[in-house]
Formats: sequence, structure tokens, C-alpha cells
Amino acid sequence: MFGNVFLNARMEITKIIEKPKGNNLGNYVLSGVFILPASFFDLLESSGNSMEKALKKVVAGEGLRASMWEDEWLDVVYPWEILTANKMIMDSWQETSIAKTATLEANVTLQGIVRVEAGAIIKSGAVLEGPCCIGEGSYIGNNSLVRSYTSVAKNCSVGSGVELKNCVVMENTQIGRLSFIGDSVLGENVDMGAGCMTVNRNVDWKPISVKNGKKPIATGMTKLGAFLGDGVVVGAGNTLQPGTVIAPGKTIPACYSVKHK
Repeated sequence: MFGNVFLNARMEITKIIEKPKGNNLGNYVLSGVFILPASFFDLLESSGNSMEKALKKVVAGEGLRASMWEDEWLDVVYPWEILTANKMIMDSWQETSIAKTATLEANVTLQGIVRVEAGAIIKSGAVLEGPCCIGEGSYIGNNSLVRSYTSVAKNCSVGSGVELKNCVVMENTQIGRLSFIGDSVLGENVDMGAGCMTVNRNVDWKPISVKNGKKPIATGMTKLGAFLGDGVVVGAGNTLQPGTVIAPGKTIPACYSVKHK
């Protein structure tokens, strides 16, 4: 996204404002896909590889027309907004879709709109409450509960007795048995050990803040779990407080109640 734009009656962009402030706002947001001539690369190079400057040159020269998108739209800035975007997508689904090559064992329960992609395995006793999605080649263990607005990407492994609630789990991630992941986002190649829990509310139900360095960001949300970057390893038995952010590649040792002396 490059800021706000002004349009005339013929849908021609007349002005682009990057990071507008105060009352100097255009009437539309500039975002999405651009169809540009090959000559744009020369403009980009002459503009110091600045998309903003190059686009302004196009507007001032041969012109740039807009195509309108008037349905729902979200500018994802903070990680918890991924959950909002995920909900927007799932709310648009109309019907259940189960791939022919997916395996659903006996006593699997499906409720609402559910999508299960090719090669996924859903073990006996699992409950899928839609809308939710199980990605290609993923494994959902015995007696697991996948609740509404949960998206599990491809090649993930969810152990037996796990509960997933309103979360986005990205590719190649493993969640150990008897864990609870709620209102959270897990990046790619995350490894969570058995018996882990993301606490998703404060005991006093006050809105949750997320730390950005030393500065807290108010989310305004009373339900919010954890955000784990790609390649994070969380050892067994850990409990993550609401709004926890773990940087990519970090390892959290297992949490033991009794240790060898």
C-alpha cells in the first residue's frame, strides 16, 4: 500500500499521497495489483527504486486508472489482525469441502462449514467445528477439538487431545498432545511440545496489551493468545501469558515442576 489517492469522475488517479496526515487525505486507498507497462522499470530505476516516486511519474505522464474494490478490506499491521483477516475469509465460505484423498477415521464429528484438503488425516474422536480448515497433508490426532475460525496450513501435526480455538497455524508446524492454542498465530516450522497452553485472557478480563520492544500496544481485545515467529521451539509444559510475542528462531526450554538434583 502506498497511501491515499484522489480520483476524478473517469476513475483516473490524479494524485498520490504517501502516509497522509491531518486533513490532507485522499478519498481512496491505493492497494492491490498493478498492471503497468514495461517502461515502468526504467521509471523505477530513475526514481531510485521508489515505487511512490515512479507511480507519481506515471500519473503525471501517461496516466494511471483505478479499479474499485468495495467489499471488505483490511490493512494487516499487527499480528492479531491476521485473526481478523482469517475470520473475514472464513465467513465468506458457503459449503463444506472434503478432498477425496483426505482420511477421516470413524467417530470424527463435523459441525458447520469445514474444509479438509488433500492427504489430510483426521483421527478417530476428533471434532471439527466450522468454519475451519485443515490443510493438505496435515494430521489431526485422536480426540482433538478444532474450534471455529481455526486455520491449519499444510503438513502440520496436531497431537491427540489438543484444542485449537480461533487460531492460524502456518505450514510445517507441530503441536504436542494435550495442548491448548487459542486466539493465537503460529508461524511456519514451529515446534510446540506436549502440554503447552496459550492463556488467552486476563483474570480481570481487562483488554490485553502486546509489547513492541518496551512499548505496550493496546489491542482493545479481551481474548488474545500468543504470536510465535517462524522456527520457534517451545518445550513441553510451558504456559504463555496473553499477548506473548516470541521472535523467530527462539527456543523456550521445557518447563518442569520437578528437576533432578
